[in-house]
Amino acid sequence: MEKINHYKVEIIIGLIVQAIVWVSSKIFGILPSSVLVPIWVLSVPIIFVILGFFIVFKARSKKMKDQVKKEFGTQKVILDGKRFTECKFNHTELVYRGEKPFELNRCEFNNPRLTFSGCAGNALQALNDFYKDVAFKETIDKTLNNVKMDNST
Repeated sequence: MEKINHYKVEIIIGLIVQAIVWVSSKIFGILPSSVLVPIWVLSVPIIFVILGFFIVFKARSKKMKDQVKKEFGTQKVILDGKRFTECKFNHTELVYRGEKPFELNRCEFNNPRLTFSGCAGNALQALNDFYKDVAFKETIDKTLNNVKMDNST
């Protein structure tokens, strides 16, 4: 059923693009009468661009998965792309990959562990490497102090 909807959207977008090309050719004289190129040949690149934007927008607009009032024990929990509300974490390893945002709302934590992997792990490793250089030490200290100040209010 979902594939049918995608095909409908693609057909509608294709027809709209063809109409735009045809109208613009009539109004602005973009296509001289001596050119014998089918209008669909001109509209194919535009269709691909529009479909590309549509696919990217659809992928970015996916909703977070809701986790409500769940209890997690001694296990790994991937945070990326999830919204945790009123959940309890007991000796849980919280893993953040840095691929998608996450939310923690009114959750309880008992001896949690944090793990940064993937993109988040790479960013943390880069921060660690920068901190070893005297030139970056003060900037990173200020950044961490700002994080502490924002969370204390």
